[in-house]
Amino acid sequence: YFSIFIILLSTSMTAVNAQDVTLSSGTAIAADGDGDTSGGAEAIGNNTANYTVTGVGFNAASDDINIVSITTVTSAGDKTMFITAADAGEGLVVSGNIAKDNQANDFTINLVANGGVAAGDLDVGGNLSVAAGTGLLKIVTVGGSGAARGDFKMTGTSKTIDANVRIDGTGGSTAGNVTFAGTTTINGLIGDADAVGELKIDAAVQLNTAAIATTLDLGAAITQSGDTVGALKISGTSDLAANVTTGAQVDSLGQQYLGNSVISADIILTTSNDGIKFGGTVEADSSGDRDLTVVAGSGTVTFANTVGAAADTELGVIDISGAMDADNTIRAESILVDLTSSIGGAITTTEDAGQVYSGDVTLTDAATITLTTSGDLVTFGAKVNGDKALTVNTGSVTGGTVTFGGLVGDGTPVNAISINGILAVNANIIADSLAALGASTLSANVTTTE
Repeated sequence: YFSIFIILLSTSMTAVNAQDVTLSSGTAIAADGDGDTSGGAEAIGNNTANYTVTGVGFNAASDDINIVSITTVTSAGDKTMFITAADAGEGLVVSGNIAKDNQANDFTINLVANGGVAAGDLDVGGNLSVAAGTGLLKIVTVGGSGAARGDFKMTGTSKTIDANVRIDGTGGSTAGNVTFAGTTTINGLIGDADAVGELKIDAAVQLNTAAIATTLDLGAAITQSGDTVGALKISGTSDLAANVTTGAQVDSLGQQYLGNSVISADIILTTSNDGIKFGGTVEADSSGDRDLTVVAGSGTVTFANTVGAAADTELGVIDISGAMDADNTIRAESILVDLTSSIGGAITTTEDAGQVYSGDVTLTDAATITLTTSGDLVTFGAKVNGDKALTVNTGSVTGGTVTFGGLVGDGTPVNAISINGILAVNANIIADSLAALGASTLSANVTTTE
């Protein structure tokens, strides 16, 4: 037994029973055919095989099909509603809720392009809910361009998506986009079976589960609270203009931005002792000097590619409460790291705060690690190790002070150390050689091996 119950804005009603149902522009359907829109829901077709909405547009009011609410009952096998359209940008508007009953079967809304018919979009102004049970309410977006793409959008404010809801892309193709235009609490999975296309956040979102997307357009904050199984994973580009907070993760990676990322506002990325990975380049937008603050606890921030590669795309203050793994070059106004740092490329800073590495530092990757400031300090608060050369250039012999506060080369001796600036040695150093061009204050032993 299968039914879909709807409340419609239209007063034109047609009875349909026990067959495939097609709802076209300007048509409304009720199983009892009484045309009563003033009271409860109307039923559409007992044991309906397929339900198709087609040929409707969002832009022209006369073409809209605007359903106030949909309630599904799936007691006789999984069921599917297909949303298709005659032209790009058309589809179905549900101004109220979409709710599934507690039956074990799934109900899928497929935004599908099929047989020359364009994919339809789906706009929902209410909640996506599933009564207690094992069945799922699924929304499947469709990839492509123009009329071939089917997008999903939540337009309401202070809305909720239940845990048994899945919003997915289509396997094997670029998926349609998912937009949250109003504040939303998301308890269901996004991109569980297949990643969605662009995930666009226009209002604050409480994300209490995983979200996997191809690209991210972040215009408002994403927050996870408490311990959460599932991360934010973006396989393509990200535009980050708001804060992201993620809860504790099983795999220790709370946030993954695997394509190139643009920081277009001062942002704070927070995890619950989990890592953050930037797989592509990280650059400020055209305004430049955007601050990146990371609060990761015991987690590690990984920069796998260049950060602020050019003067006009350099970041502002990079402030990491956590550890850092930098595999390439970094350019910013200043950089501060609380815990350990793995440095594999040159780091250049341009403002007074300079560079402060409070935890142990390991030199990796490049044969020579070069740290450059504009007359500002470089401070190593703990050990420095690595079979690499270290060059620190503060701009002149009277520039900033380079301070070694912990043992250098006690684990793996450092190769040649070259300092252009003022040197302060507060712990023993073991290196192949040490050259300091400015004034030096030696409060500990220096041992050179070549």
